[in-house]
Amino acid sequence: TREALKEQPDLVIWPETATPFYFSGVAPTDQALTTDLIVFVKKNRVPLLFGSPTYEVKPNRQIIGRNSAFLLSADGRVEAAYHKIHLVPFGEYIPLKNVLFFVEKMVEAIGDFQAGDEYTVMTVPVQGNEALPEVKVSTVICYEIIFPDLVRRFVDKGANVITTVTNDAWFGKTSAPYQHFSMAVFRAVENRVPIARAANTGISGFINAQGHILAASGIFTPAHLTRTIVPGSEKTFYTRFGAIFSSACVLASFILLAWTPKKNSGSKPA
Repeated sequence: TREALKEQPDLVIWPETATPFYFSGVAPTDQALTTDLIVFVKKNRVPLLFGSPTYEVKPNRQIIGRNSAFLLSADGRVEAAYHKIHLVPFGEYIPLKNVLFFVEKMVEAIGDFQAGDEYTVMTVPVQGNEALPEVKVSTVICYEIIFPDLVRRFVDKGANVITTVTNDAWFGKTSAPYQHFSMAVFRAVENRVPIARAANTGISGFINAQGHILAASGIFTPAHLTRTIVPGSEKTFYTRFGAIFSSACVLASFILLAWTPKKNSGSKPA
């Protein structure tokens, strides 16, 4: 991060669950490390977008865990927070938990997170650009990038830059990190917005609004990347209306099939 800051970026992005503690947690260790992180950001005077596990204690002492991303402003304030909407089944939660009660005991690594419900758009100031004093940024976490409609909703709500933070360490040295990275190219083209990706073991990189890969790191290789990206300026048809075109095509196909006269394959009576 310190090396990247030498190039005076407008935003620093860390990956999913980058903090090995609960950001803003109540435990003394969480509080101390949260303070350290805020002091670090205030010292550098550059906003930081990062992933962190978080939790909330309900009045009945029920603990709700979330996979979250935070934007800290240059003065160390929490500018915005996003809670992952599309959780990984059997990874971050157990679907039909009342029925599949035995699964949690079989696999200890399964989390018990609660999904968020807000398509958060964050504001990031831009240095030295009077024509573009700020950009609207949204982030999707991990495999959320593979869902076109989810990403589309962020852009439709005003984001002109999409970031994605992920932990691809689970995949190891396989083709999966490359396949996961390639999904971001489709989301950039569909919505005509640039995408910045931060992955704790790679692949991190930048993709412009036309789907061209501007930079990409290797996997399991320490690296920092900085690039200038141009925010999206206009909403595409897909961004505004979603999959209405493909849905109309499916509907038209069913109508045509229903109206197509069936040929009588049997022999005519003598």
